[in-house]
Amino acid sequence: MKKFNLISFLFQTPNPVFYEICFVIINGTAFGYSIYQGLEWYYSTLVFLTGMFMWVLVEYLIHRYVFHFKSKNPVIRKIVYSIHGVHHAHAQDNDKMYVPLIPAIIITVLQLSLYCSMFGLAGFPLLAGVMTMHQFYNLVHIMIHKNTYPENRVLRKLRENHIKHHTGYGEKCFGVTSTICDKLFNTL
Repeated sequence: MKKFNLISFLFQTPNPVFYEICFVIINGTAFGYSIYQGLEWYYSTLVFLTGMFMWVLVEYLIHRYVFHFKSKNPVIRKIVYSIHGVHHAHAQDNDKMYVPLIPAIIITVLQLSLYCSMFGLAGFPLLAGVMTMHQFYNLVHIMIHKNTYPENRVLRKLRENHIKHHTGYGEKCFGVTSTICDKLFNTL
């Protein structure tokens, strides 16, 4: 009988379809919960759209400060590698495009806690908007790695920036779906 390895389980490569279905359920539940708890649908929708726009900053901050966190602690280094470093080590491997599901859910719960502590019930549709854009991020990330639609000038420019990120050892170009924060924080 094979021994159960908790680390391997927590950081296993997710099935992309299952991953996206999980986040559709999380996003729909978060949005619906806000309305069920009394937020007006139009207010929840406005907050949801705000979360979609807020994604640009969230993507940048998580990518730069969580996925490229430098630590002297070997356990933390291994966790960071398992979440994102493995993608840099195997950038063309389709199985390494997604953040493992369990860490992604943990990051989502931490975001929800932060948003709800700051904005109360509005944190739920805010999270739904941010995480909807996370799903868009996954699509764009795969398309630019596979160089799908090379004639599309926006995707071509995003691909150029992302390739700089991979060839520059992760020190620049943290935005994948947008270069706005890279320009703002001088990391382009």
